[in-house]
Amino acid sequence: MARKAIALTVGLNRLHRGAYPGVPDLAGCERDAIVMADLAASAGFEVQPALLSESATRGGFIQAVQSIAERLDAPGDLFFLHYSGHGSQWPDDPSGNELQDERDGLDETLCLYDAQLVDDELLRLWAHFRPGVRILFVADCCHGGTISRGMAPATRSP
Repeated sequence: MARKAIALTVGLNRLHRGAYPGVPDLAGCERDAIVMADLAASAGFEVQPALLSESATRGGFIQAVQSIAERLDAPGDLFFLHYSGHGSQWPDDPSGNELQDERDGLDETLCLYDAQLVDDELLRLWAHFRPGVRILFVADCCHGGTISRGMAPATRSP
């Protein structure tokens, strides 16, 4: 186990109707977040309070991740983030940065309660973590397999 290991789980069964008109509710995402938090606790992680539906706002999510980044300060520390909810895509705004520009012309997003978080913003959140801190991000959502494509690949020690 890492020197420090912190877990944050996020589950959204419902989204704000004004921000997401016509998007259907989901049934098991909050339960997924609770189960993953229990698993993380049993593995020795310090588990942050789960962000569930109404508490999983864009601002709350960003603040939680930044707060955890401040606490993980040594190589080998570990952040586990589990997201369960809707994911989406929208047109990429080309920046000229190869890590942020999308080959398919679409950015992936996490649908937080009141607003979406774009994969480029997620990449900027990872920059708050010190070098050597490991991040394990599991996204159980549409387009989840590509939401983290800008993360640097893991490297092995000799």
